[in-house]
Amino acid sequence: MADLVVMPATAPLEGIVPSPPDRATCELALLVGALGPPGSTSRVQGRGMPPLCVEKVLAELGVAVHRDHDGVSVTAVGMAGLSVPEGPLALGRQSWLMAALSGVLAAAPFRSTLTGEPEVMARCMADVARALRHRGAQIEGQIDPTRVDELHPPIAITPATSPLAPLQCDPTSYAGKVAALASGLFATGDTLVHEPVASGDRFERLLSAVGVPIQSAGAILRSRPLVEGPSPFEQAAPGESEGALALLAAALLVPESRVGVRGVATGPTRRGALEALEHAGASLHVAPRAPQLGEATAHVTLRTTSPPLGLRLGGERAACAGASLPVLVALAAGCSPSRPSQLFDLPPSIEWPHRVVSTLELLERFGVQAVATDEGLTVAGRGQEPLRAAEIDSRGDPAVAMAATVLALRADGPCRIDNADGIVESFPRFVGSLRALGASIRVED
Repeated sequence: MADLVVMPATAPLEGIVPSPPDRATCELALLVGALGPPGSTSRVQGRGMPPLCVEKVLAELGVAVHRDHDGVSVTAVGMAGLSVPEGPLALGRQSWLMAALSGVLAAAPFRSTLTGEPEVMARCMADVARALRHRGAQIEGQIDPTRVDELHPPIAITPATSPLAPLQCDPTSYAGKVAALASGLFATGDTLVHEPVASGDRFERLLSAVGVPIQSAGAILRSRPLVEGPSPFEQAAPGESEGALALLAAALLVPESRVGVRGVATGPTRRGALEALEHAGASLHVAPRAPQLGEATAHVTLRTTSPPLGLRLGGERAACAGASLPVLVALAAGCSPSRPSQLFDLPPSIEWPHRVVSTLELLERFGVQAVATDEGLTVAGRGQEPLRAAEIDSRGDPAVAMAATVLALRADGPCRIDNADGIVESFPRFVGSLRALGASIRVED
């Protein structure tokens, strides 16, 4: 297991670095590309591409996958060309990939089982099962004895005995929406999705970019099935917002820094944290660039002159940024102490992000005060005051490891982040990017 030793920053961070390729979009894009016209090639370009779980999964389904230093390509086999896997398909920590693949395999001519690491096994997939059962597929999973309305992986999928039926549903989770849209690619009629609360929109944007007819009106989405599968594509991956936020948080915490991050995804459900920074008075410049795989992108530059006032991030935008909680907290720690930051003032229908406990522990170790309630998290920023040096066990969580690394730059002594291997899964060049900006970080095995 790799550990990081981070020295306090002694000078401003300066420079421009690329954001990491968005892993979720890359995984979903390659899955969709494999379902295109047989023999066609789809490619996601991006240097520093993290290891993708979908590469192994597609290979087990008989899809040719090729990786080089500039990206990853797949040769499509279409739905009819998928092979029967020899065993359960392991999806690591990617619950959204499990949802999309469940939708695809509900139309496959064979039975399949999806499993993953403990983090995914703890996720409720009842929304996914509900949508696919309405289409005619049989979905089996583990029942939670304390909550009979929940269903957890491993998920066993027996496809429908006839073509998938049209669907009208009201998913309460992002996973449910993804499963409904993925299965809709092969249905006999339209898919109509109504979201009670907005969730991430990367999947519908991706589908639209590869030729799937999708219409949206407020909280309602309508997609139509394809006759020949998605169109082949060759596009650059949009930048992953969580990693980009970590680099911007570093600029915010180290006085007089000026940091630019290229190619950051800035779609409507990805801008929440950036807008919160702007409203707090941070010196932030966003220069739009061309969309990539359906995602709006921009070059983002943050300059630290004085600590911004406290962040305000809540409601639907907070729900969409749930995975970035530790990084958002790192941003909040650098805000002025005169106005505490309020993060994740969530509507009652949205569950607490699973990283809350580890995030609170992280703050406590660095001497940052925070109060958690059922509705949200209030963080007392430290402005330009040094944080307390600490040793942090990230437990393999990449967001916690990145947030701890950023906070360590403002500590009053060297800090150690244990079990930081998870960073490689989402942002392989994270340490290198911070070093390029002037940070002193050592990697120890």
